[in-house]
Amino acid sequence: MALPPSSTATTANFPFPILSPFASDLQPPTHATLQILQRELNANAMSVHSHAGGGAHGHLALTVTPARYAEVSAIPFVPPPPPPAHPILPNPSTAVQAAEVHRAHAEAQRAYQVYLNTDKALVRCIIAATPETYIETLCDVDFGYANVTALQLITHLRTTYGTLTPADREANRIRMAAPWSPPVPIETLFKQLEEGQRFAAIALEPVADTQLVYIGYQIVLKTGMFPDGCRDWRLLPDANRTWAQFKAHFARQDRDRLEMATSASTGFGGTAFSMQQQPPPTDDTSPPTIAPQSTAAAAVALPSGAALVALLVELRDFRLAAAAKPPHAPAAKTTTARGYCWTHGSTTNAAHSSATCNNKAPGHVDTATWRNQQGGNPNTYVPRRAGARQAPTV
Repeated sequence: MALPPSSTATTANFPFPILSPFASDLQPPTHATLQILQRELNANAMSVHSHAGGGAHGHLALTVTPARYAEVSAIPFVPPPPPPAHPILPNPSTAVQAAEVHRAHAEAQRAYQVYLNTDKALVRCIIAATPETYIETLCDVDFGYANVTALQLITHLRTTYGTLTPADREANRIRMAAPWSPPVPIETLFKQLEEGQRFAAIALEPVADTQLVYIGYQIVLKTGMFPDGCRDWRLLPDANRTWAQFKAHFARQDRDRLEMATSASTGFGGTAFSMQQQPPPTDDTSPPTIAPQSTAAAAVALPSGAALVALLVELRDFRLAAAAKPPHAPAAKTTTARGYCWTHGSTTNAAHSSATCNNKAPGHVDTATWRNQQGGNPNTYVPRRAGARQAPTV
């Protein structure tokens, strides 16, 4: 029976088909760089599914020790044994029994083959990323690395080059006690402390949870951001001041801080009722200057006090000026000089007057004027044209 292709066991399907550089010809591996190597190899191994170990961690057992695997899974990982070349049928057996034996045999072959292919793919990743100087002691003269497992290579590298130095331990203590302050999420502080605790365990200098809580509390206290939260924490019974409670308590405090900050920026102080007013001008004749507002704010925001009085006075003066001279008042009509004659009345000829008239009616008064007509003609004189009526006479 042909086996199904095990495509998931190839490096092309690993999250890290090419591992991050962790050593060079001139720089041997260190504890820190080997931690990165271990993390990427674990991710690759876990990406290939296996029913062993509860089925939740893939082939993680290929890159970590049984003790380390037991820390993440309550079910031990039992490597699949090599199945026989052919299924072994009971004698006698029914057709149903025979079919089940063949199915189980095919599954055992598949699981075993995936297990081997995954390990070989991990070995190829390690060899490609490691200068041979640091692993050649595991290379066989005749078979090379064909019989070497990924865990053997990792164990060799960590044992030989992953030893912690006093400088590494001191650097970890400094990292654990590094200051923290918002706006960095407080979860970053929790991770900082927990990674330091794991590092200390590897260095055989374990940090108890009580010490972790003490270090974390001192960091939070120095920020000055949570005075009430720190006080409440101090008042808790000793039995309640655990690491889990520490994370839960100060995570709530940080969320409350964020909510208060958000309320302050979007509440009353940030609504249309708030007003940014510049200082009143020193020149009493100048109108008050109001800082630009949003459209909604400008609709309701008003100045107050002296600024409001000055604004109202300016508005009153503007209205008075507008009433005195409307902006669209029609232009005044110009007048034309006119004359007046007792006989002919008002004329458009300024030289034609009662005294200069050449066609005077009987009883004509030479001294008559428009203001003092003395019984003269009150009408407007129209010169006689063809078809026109003669101006009336007295």
